[in-house]
Amino acid sequence: MVYRFVRVDDLEDPVLPTQFRSDRENGMISLFRRERRYPELLDGMSVYGSPAAAGRLWLKCRETARERGEPMRIGAYVAEVELTPGQEFSIEDLHEDNEHLTIWGDPDRLAAATRRIYAPATEPE
Repeated sequence: MVYRFVRVDDLEDPVLPTQFRSDRENGMISLFRRERRYPELLDGMSVYGSPAAAGRLWLKCRETARERGEPMRIGAYVAEVELTPGQEFSIEDLHEDNEHLTIWGDPDRLAAATRRIYAPATEPE
């Protein structure tokens, strides 16, 4: 399982596949040295390796947004996505402490692999 921030809370929402567009499709630019060196990273998207890791980052982003008086830029929900062999997904795991992963895959297939969507503030660690 991997966990991705999304802006919809319903597995049947027709917008769900758009939540799995690549960073490049979402207009992100290479801010980090590694992304500038490997621009193909922008053809993927960020996910996290556990609900706890996603929840920690979500809470941190919420606090930063509140301090700045701005809306959160990441979604209000987390999609739990089951990646299994044969689905034509690729994953990069650098074994970072924050459990950040990069995945590549078709947005429709990733949406179909979503098992549940939940509000991270309600998910126990």
